[in-house]
Amino acid sequence: MLSMKWTTNQQKAIETIDHNILVSASAGAGKTTILVERLMKRILTDRVQVSEVLALTFTEAAAAEMKHRLQSVMNQRLNQEPSAFLEQQISLLETAHISTIHSFCLSIVQNYGYVLSLDPKQVSNLLDEASKSIMIQQVLDQIIDSQLKQPTETFYQLSQYFDPRPESFEHLKQAIFQVYKAAAAQPDSDAWYKQVVQMYQSYQTFDQMPDIFQYHLWQSLTLKADQLMDLLTQLEKHVKYFIDDSEVLAVIQLKKQWISQAHQAISRKNYDGFYHAIIQTVDKKMKAISDDEIYTSLRKSLSDLVSSCVETSYSQAQLLSDLHNQLPLIETLIQLAKNFSDAFAQEKRNQACIDFDDMEKFAYQILYNEEHRIDLLYQRIFKEIMVDEFQDTNLIQNAIIEKVSSGNNIFRVGDVKQSIYKFRGAKPQLMREMSKQDEIMQIHLSNNYRSKQPIVSFNNHLFNLWMNLSETEDSYTEFDKVSTGRPEQNENGIPVSLDLIRGDMDDESSEDDIQLEDSANESIVKARHIAKTILELVESGQYQFKDMVILVRSHALKTSCKDAFDEVSIPYFIDTKSGFYQSDAIQHILNVLRFIANPNHDIALIGTLQSPLFGLTVDEIAILRNKQKERRVSWLNILESTYPQIYQTLVAWSQTFKTLTLHQSISELILHNQLYDVYCDHQDKTNVDFLLEKANRYDQTQQSGLLGFISMVEAIKDEKSSEAIPVSSSENVVKVMTIHQSKGLQFPVVFFWTNNSQQILDKRKAVVVDEHLGMGLHTIYSSRRYKRSNILRETIEYKMTKEELEEQLRVLYVALTRAQNRMYLVGFSKKDLSSAPLSYTSFFKGIGTYGWLVSAMHQYPHASFTIRHVPIVQYIKPWIGKKKEDSLPLPVNTRQFVTKDSEVKRYSRKQPGALNLQGELAANELGSNLHLAIERLGMVPWSSQDIEQTEVLLNDQQKQQLIDFSLHPLTQSMYQYPSEHELAYHIRKNSTIESGFMDWVIIKEQSLILVDFKSDRNVTPDILIERHMSQIDRYKDVLSTLYPNLAIECYIYSFFLNQYVSI
Repeated sequence: MLSMKWTTNQQKAIETIDHNILVSASAGAGKTTILVERLMKRILTDRVQVSEVLALTFTEAAAAEMKHRLQSVMNQRLNQEPSAFLEQQISLLETAHISTIHSFCLSIVQNYGYVLSLDPKQVSNLLDEASKSIMIQQVLDQIIDSQLKQPTETFYQLSQYFDPRPESFEHLKQAIFQVYKAAAAQPDSDAWYKQVVQMYQSYQTFDQMPDIFQYHLWQSLTLKADQLMDLLTQLEKHVKYFIDDSEVLAVIQLKKQWISQAHQAISRKNYDGFYHAIIQTVDKKMKAISDDEIYTSLRKSLSDLVSSCVETSYSQAQLLSDLHNQLPLIETLIQLAKNFSDAFAQEKRNQACIDFDDMEKFAYQILYNEEHRIDLLYQRIFKEIMVDEFQDTNLIQNAIIEKVSSGNNIFRVGDVKQSIYKFRGAKPQLMREMSKQDEIMQIHLSNNYRSKQPIVSFNNHLFNLWMNLSETEDSYTEFDKVSTGRPEQNENGIPVSLDLIRGDMDDESSEDDIQLEDSANESIVKARHIAKTILELVESGQYQFKDMVILVRSHALKTSCKDAFDEVSIPYFIDTKSGFYQSDAIQHILNVLRFIANPNHDIALIGTLQSPLFGLTVDEIAILRNKQKERRVSWLNILESTYPQIYQTLVAWSQTFKTLTLHQSISELILHNQLYDVYCDHQDKTNVDFLLEKANRYDQTQQSGLLGFISMVEAIKDEKSSEAIPVSSSENVVKVMTIHQSKGLQFPVVFFWTNNSQQILDKRKAVVVDEHLGMGLHTIYSSRRYKRSNILRETIEYKMTKEELEEQLRVLYVALTRAQNRMYLVGFSKKDLSSAPLSYTSFFKGIGTYGWLVSAMHQYPHASFTIRHVPIVQYIKPWIGKKKEDSLPLPVNTRQFVTKDSEVKRYSRKQPGALNLQGELAANELGSNLHLAIERLGMVPWSSQDIEQTEVLLNDQQKQQLIDFSLHPLTQSMYQYPSEHELAYHIRKNSTIESGFMDWVIIKEQSLILVDFKSDRNVTPDILIERHMSQIDRYKDVLSTLYPNLAIECYIYSFFLNQYVSI
């Protein structure tokens, strides 16, 4: 084992065997180090073979990292102490069960699919999300069509509930799929459906209903009574100290008496008594006092809350009758969901494929099959089962883990406070419940090895206040209060800064100065403050841009950061889109395809004209629009007379693309105006390559042509399909990312972007679904066209709100535990929330992370933080921020563009110097992982061990591609000469400035050799030449201009082909 001093609990986690163990590891506790160390101990000391270990991680990247770290430690040990056993373990590492739970499940299904009579071809063909979305819509259409052939009165009522328009079934289809997904997340879907139906049986009183409903019902009613009492108490204090109106005070005190009676009724579980007391509060009105804003606001809040309570102020008998009357609708909806499940499964069998969710479901069914007992095979194989990020495990995953265990060999590591994947089915209650089981050994890692002391103390202080509310599920115990683990963390610490930008007037501003009309303006003010602070930190010399990250709750907020950083030329990487299909390059291509499919699609046409394909400006588009309105003709007619060349190009595409395959069409499109070579950055090229792969697969499997492909894209446009972040940790740029993207990462300086409200969007759906309480509809009175809530739906909404707010508090914890040295909390608000009580009722008000932070930090001062009140006037346009064009690099995400004079202006990721073959040149660290590895590697040939030592994360295919490249005869001959990788250039030609990077330049006495690396897949040499010729010609022209006396040889090296292609 590594020579390192472990704490008592760390040693216990590493060495204890023959027990099921649950390790609760707070943020920054070094859990991955402990996992690897335990694994090494199991292998080296306990002689457990790698093949006898199952290690499950949350992401593929985490699995790869664990393998990489394990291999590094094993190689280090092997160099110190040669061992045949260790050599064998290293050789087994590539095929070891160190993977995500989904990858493990897939291996079970592929090896033992015969247990379920699964076609081997089906389990080897994973349905991509695009095709899955299309299939889901087709199956839903089939379900509705089948019902319409033999409609029942209940189906008609259900369809009217979801879609009042008789021709529309979209909301009903969404509800069917919503219910199907909820059932599919359960180990036993049929049992869950029975649980749903049980809520709608005929009951006389609430105490006859399932216990889980009663528990949440009385919790929800207690909250309502507490909220009313809180408002009345605030009103009473305000009236006493600022109004002194005895009449109002008397009314308030009378209402408080009725709310006290409501509390007493709850304690007796007397529902009718509770609502009788609530209704009494309506009878006595509080008079208006228009000149007191605080009183008026509190009075309105009280009135609104009472009104919402009164909405369900019906007797138990009436409410239970309402529920029972909905039973036929619920049963019909359940049957539709079951029909969909069967039809969807059959369609996947017909097309010989499975989807992502099938991996878990089929693996679960195989392991729990009593006839074949595959579970016993795994129980005999695995001596150690390790589960990382256990807090994000779902019910089916946990059942699978327990089924392959021999009973006392599961080592789980997690942190309930970091469970933030509810939308993926994560069940933090699994870890909560397991932490209370005596038969499972509990170990707590309470040292933080990441953050400076003030940050550690601040988080202990804040979450001790907010996570210990008595009614919430999470808690911040003595075990959660971490301390620093290294002496240097206690040195030179700086308090956390809460930067409050207030939207009201100050002494230095006038009403004309400040115009914040919407949340977008508020966002840009916050972004400008962050930009100003970043510049101050950089100018201090203590930090670089790459040390800083801005954490936001959603992708939409990133745009404001981009705009503010552009104003002062801060270099940044901002992934502004949520997925592959929404990236810029993909949208340019899709707009052309949409236009070709429908020439009347004006939005697609305008997008195409403004794209780099044609480069029309906003002003030019406006002129076209005016001409179109004046002449009352189509856009195409205007284009024909104004821009005939563009018109002819579009007509030619419309004619030829309809006869080409989709892959051929896109391949031709990306050559136009050098879209691929000039206008696509590394990420865009990766996306386009992936789109071409999808198009090729679509051409082979679909018969719907261009319209079908566009429909597929439209069907999945809201999917959160991810794209890789093409930026290395060493690139000197500020990063802006969502909190979910930051999970598992750490940064020297963190800016946290607070929000002012929390909305529970799922409550707006026509049907609300809960794992324990089932489904809730509104109560509908068709004859009166009246809809209202009912007691089950309200209870589900309460539970849904509670769980969502608890997760948002955990998201806040993840965000505030990323910082190493400095942390800034940036907020903007037009109202004072500093006195908001730290109570369960405030928690439910949706005051946002801003409200949580401000109330805690004002009412409970602590040495770990400071509060800065920031004048807003300095951030109102025109902003006085200093633009540092001469000293700062340009933004990473700024795209190239074509001006009217057809000058190509390229904004590089770094501000490169002039080309100098004799001096040192900065490398482009934003290149692909293959490029980065080549830069770090020495003389060829390279071995696997050489590649591992680069510490670049590569998959097996990429490693082999590098080895093949190093063995190529031409590569070996070129390495005999001096060379430069990622060679930057920046030259002026006529009135045009051109800059960029060349992958590899070899320097010979009488000539230069240019090699451009390409990772394009599914290509031939001819395709590579056609696709990249213009780019190579441009590079060659640059070298020839600078060095006219040297001969230039040009090659493309294809990693896919392992071939040099001469240009």
